[in-house]
Amino acid sequence: MLAITGGAPTRFGMTNVVAPGPAERTEQLCRIARRLGLTSCRTMHSWYDLEPGPGVYKLDAWEEAFDIGRNNGIDAWLCIYNPPAWALVGAESVQSYKAVRVDWDAWRDFVRTVTVRLKGKLYGWEWLNEITPGGTDDPVRDYVTMCRIGTEAAKAVDPEVVTILAGGLWPRSFRIEMLKAGVADYVDVLPIHYSNGGGVVEAREDLASVGREQVVVWENESARGVNAWNVPPIEELQNTTQANWVLTQWTDELAVDCERIIYFGGHGAPAGNWTYLLGDLRPRPVAATLAVFTSKMFGARPVGVFSLGGAGLFHLFERDGRALLVCSSYEEGERVALRVGTDEVRITDYQGNETALRSEGGVAQLELAPMRYFLEDADLDVLKAYAVPEVLTHKAALKRSQLAELPRATMLLGKEGELFVRLRNLYDRELSGTVAMELPQGWPAGPPIPFTLEPGEERLLPVSVTVPDGAARQDYPAEAAFDFTWEKLPEIRKPFAISVLSADVLGNLIGNGGFEQADPSGAGPEGWQVNARTSLWAAPEGPALGLGERLVKFTNSEDYVSIGQTLELRGGQTYLYTAWLWNRGMHAGSNVYLGMADGTTRSLYDVHVFTAGEGNPYWQMYTSRIKTSANLKTARFAPLGRGAGWALFDNVRVTLFEGTDFVAECHRAPAPPRVDGRLDDWVTRCPIPLVGRNQLTVADEAYQWSPENINGVAYLMWDDANLYVALQVLDDVHHAAGRDDSVVEGDSVVLAFDPTNRGPEAEAKAFAYYVSSAVPGGGSGVHTVYRPEAHSGGLRTGHLFRDSSVYEMAIERAEGGCVYEMRIPLSELGGIPAVEGGKFGFSVQLNDNDGDGPAAHMNWGGGISPAWRPANFGVVTLVQ
Repeated sequence: MLAITGGAPTRFGMTNVVAPGPAERTEQLCRIARRLGLTSCRTMHSWYDLEPGPGVYKLDAWEEAFDIGRNNGIDAWLCIYNPPAWALVGAESVQSYKAVRVDWDAWRDFVRTVTVRLKGKLYGWEWLNEITPGGTDDPVRDYVTMCRIGTEAAKAVDPEVVTILAGGLWPRSFRIEMLKAGVADYVDVLPIHYSNGGGVVEAREDLASVGREQVVVWENESARGVNAWNVPPIEELQNTTQANWVLTQWTDELAVDCERIIYFGGHGAPAGNWTYLLGDLRPRPVAATLAVFTSKMFGARPVGVFSLGGAGLFHLFERDGRALLVCSSYEEGERVALRVGTDEVRITDYQGNETALRSEGGVAQLELAPMRYFLEDADLDVLKAYAVPEVLTHKAALKRSQLAELPRATMLLGKEGELFVRLRNLYDRELSGTVAMELPQGWPAGPPIPFTLEPGEERLLPVSVTVPDGAARQDYPAEAAFDFTWEKLPEIRKPFAISVLSADVLGNLIGNGGFEQADPSGAGPEGWQVNARTSLWAAPEGPALGLGERLVKFTNSEDYVSIGQTLELRGGQTYLYTAWLWNRGMHAGSNVYLGMADGTTRSLYDVHVFTAGEGNPYWQMYTSRIKTSANLKTARFAPLGRGAGWALFDNVRVTLFEGTDFVAECHRAPAPPRVDGRLDDWVTRCPIPLVGRNQLTVADEAYQWSPENINGVAYLMWDDANLYVALQVLDDVHHAAGRDDSVVEGDSVVLAFDPTNRGPEAEAKAFAYYVSSAVPGGGSGVHTVYRPEAHSGGLRTGHLFRDSSVYEMAIERAEGGCVYEMRIPLSELGGIPAVEGGKFGFSVQLNDNDGDGPAAHMNWGGGISPAWRPANFGVVTLVQ
C-alpha cells in the first residue's frame, strides 16, 4: 500500500485506534492500519472521562496517542458524547443517542481547552453520535446550539480543524429538521452510517435543499459484526460476511464519489466482532480485503454503474487512464457476456488472488456471484459505453440496496406517459447514435430517436409511451436499445419495467387518512381501530387549520399503543408515507410492517420510519420513503405512541414516490368556487401543510415562533379552464410591505410552478407568483399578483392583477389571520396539463413580517428558499 500511495492519505479509515493505551500497541495498530490503506481514525470517547470535574482535565494520554497517530500519517478526530453530570442542565442523567442540554459556558471551555492541548494533532471534532429525536425539551435547538458553540470554540483556536455532524443522525426526517434549523452552518461534514451510494446521494440532496452543498458527505461507520469466539479457524477463514460488506457497500458509495469511508473497527478484539483484527492482532479475512480494496481504489475516479444480464451489477472506475470494473450479481453463478475490447482481462478476488481470463473476440464470459471481484485490462472506451445511457425513474435510498436496480416507470392505463433517458458523453469526442424503445407486444412504439452529444455533455431525453386501454394493471418488461455510430462501441440494452396503474391509485392510498369518516358503529374512524381508552377518536383543540373535525389521540400508556391500516401494494415500488403529528410527554412515531408473497415479514421500526421523540411545540409533517422489494404483498402503516402524555395524528398519507417528500392532489372543483376569501365551497381533502417548525426558516434571530405567529394550509382545485389556489393563514400581526418584487419582504405568499414537472426544461419554464395584500400602485387592483423577471418561465412579467380581469383574487383579513384565494387561468400556467393524472411541479412559501422587516418563512416543497431550484419543487397530481 505504501508503495502504491507513496505515503499519501487515502479515503479510508478505522475506528478507536488513536486512543489512550499502551504506546507500543497503539504504534502497532497504526502501522497495521497504514498497511491496509487506512489513514484516518474516528475515536469515540466521553466528555466525562476527559473532564471528570469542572476544569479537571485528563489529556496527557490523549496527547501521546495523537502524537503516535500524527507520526504515522493518520488524521484522527474525536467523536465526543456523554457529558459529565456536573455539566448537565435540566436532566438527571444523559440519554444515550439523544441530544443534550448542558452548561454552554462549560461546553465552550471544554472544546477550547482540548483543542488548544491537541492543536496540530487533532484533525477534527464530531458532535455526538447517532442521535435521534428526544433527550431534551427542544432537541433541535439544543443540538444546533451545541454545534454552533463547539465549532466556534474549536475554529477560534485552530481554523483548520474539521467539524462533523453527529454520525448517523436519524431518521432522515430528523436530519432534515436539523438542516432546516441551520446546523449545516456549523459543520464541515455530514456523515451517514451503514449506508450505500443512494444514501450518499440522498444526503447531498438534503444539503442542497438548504443551500449547503459545500458540506461534504462521509460514511463514517461501516462494517459487519461477526463473532469469532470459539469458532474453528477454518470456519473463520471461510466466512466472507465482513469482506462482502466492504466490497458491496463501499464500492457503491465510491461510485458516487463519497469523500471518506470509515471502517467500524481496528483496535483488535478477542471475539473479533466488528473489527479486522483479533485480540493478538492476527488478521481476519476482511483485513486482506481492505488491503486489496484500498490499493485498487486509491486514485480511482467513478465513471458509472450499470446492470447486465438477469442480475449482473457492475461499478466502473477509471484509474490512471485505465479501466477498473467491480463485477457482481444478485444471483450465485450467473453467467454474463461482457464486451471488454481486449483479448485478455485480469480478475482479482477479495483476498488478492489474480486470474487471467481470455476474451474471445473482445467478449469476456464472466461468472458472477454476490461476492464482488475486480476486472482490469479491458478497453476503457468500450466499458464506458455501458455507462453512457440510463433510464431514469424515481427511487429512494435504502440501506444495503444498490444503485443499479431495475428502473420502474409508473404509467396510467390508457394514457400517454413520459419517461426520461439520461445520456452522458464520457468521451473527449462527439458521441452520436439512436435510442429505440422495445415495448410490450401490441403497444405503439415510435421510431428510433437520434441524439448527438458534445464531449462531456449530459442530456435528459424525453420519451413518450402510450399505455393501451386494454393493458392489464401489472408490471411489463421493456428495454431501451442504444446504437452508437462509433463502430468501436457495442449496442447497449437497458431493461426497465413499466408499472401500469389505474386512476384509483392516484393520490392517497390510505383510506380515511384524515379520520373524518365514521365506521358503522359511529364510535371510531372507518378503516382504523381505536380502543377508546389509550387511543381516541377526538376533535381537534386550539388552532386547527387543516385538521377537519376529527383526529386520533393517544394518551397515557405505559406500553406502545397504535392504530394501523393494511394496504395491498405493488412490489418493487417506493412509497412516500407522511403524517401530521403533535406530541407532548409521549414518545410518538410510526412503524411499518411489510408482508411478502412467500409469507415472510419485515418490520420497520420508528427510527427507520419517523419518530418525533417525546415532544413537539406544535403539529409537524413527518415523512418517510418506503422502498419495497419485488415480492411485497402487503404493508401495514402503524402510527404509535408510548408514555404518560399525549400524541395527536392526522392527515396520514401513502402515495407513490415522486422523487420528493412533498406530494399533493389537486381535486376537480365540483363547481367554480366563489373567489371571496371564504372556503365553504372548496374541496379540502388534501390540505398542504405550512404548519410546523420543521418547515420554518428564521431570518431574524430575535424572532420567536409560535403557531399563532405564522402557520397555514393551502388547497388546490382545478377545472377545464382554471387552477384555484387558497391559503388559510394564522398570523398575529398582518404587515404587508414593499412593492413590485419586494412585496415578499412583507407578509405574503410565493407560489412556484413548474409545468414540466421537473423535466429537462424546468429551469427555463418554471415561474413564480408573488402574492400580497399590498396595493399594487396604479390601476384598479387592490392586491398584488406579481411575476418577477428572474422567475418568469418566459411568460409575461410584472403586475398581473393591477388592471386584470384574467385573474381573480380575494384576501380576507380577520383577527389572527387571513385567507388568500385565487383563480388562475390554465392559459397563464405555461402548459399545465388539464387532465386527470396530469402533474406539475409546485412549491409554496408563506412569508412573515411583524413590522420590523422579514422575520421568517415557511415552505412546502423546496426550490424557493434558499435558492431557486425547480428540480426541488414538490409534485401536484390532478385528480377527480
